[in-house]
Amino acid sequence: MEKEGNRTWSNGYPTKDDFQADIKEGHSYLYFEKGVLIAYIHASFDPRDDFFWRSRSASKLTQLRKDTGMKEDEGFLLLHRLMIAPAYQGRGFAEKILADQAKLYPQRMMMFAVYPANAKALRVYDRYGFSNAGIYSAFEYGDVSCFLYFKRYE
Repeated sequence: MEKEGNRTWSNGYPTKDDFQADIKEGHSYLYFEKGVLIAYIHASFDPRDDFFWRSRSASKLTQLRKDTGMKEDEGFLLLHRLMIAPAYQGRGFAEKILADQAKLYPQRMMMFAVYPANAKALRVYDRYGFSNAGIYSAFEYGDVSCFLYFKRYE
């Protein structure tokens, strides 16, 4: 990513602690091809823990539901750290992983917070029909701006 000018995951992110916390939550997934680890993704379900972790704002949660057109009975599926080994990129694995997540967690609106510099991720989410709500000011990531991408799998 750094060779392409994308410093989204620079300075050691994600850390070993990030992965340990993901594993502890119990919703991390590894993908293998012929015994080789090729991809990783982590799922969570409460934007107050991930997007609004400082304020835990109920009003921001309500606004997020409205901004994405969520149905009354629909839950959140927040996806993090989608990583595919470079040698396996461009071969449809992202589509498979996203479809797998949708099957594992039906009746949920799939969402990503995406750094604007992560051009590959932006292209993937656009290609697979995600809506881009633009820079989402409600995110509580300090000085870092992120796009909100979302999609309902049916």
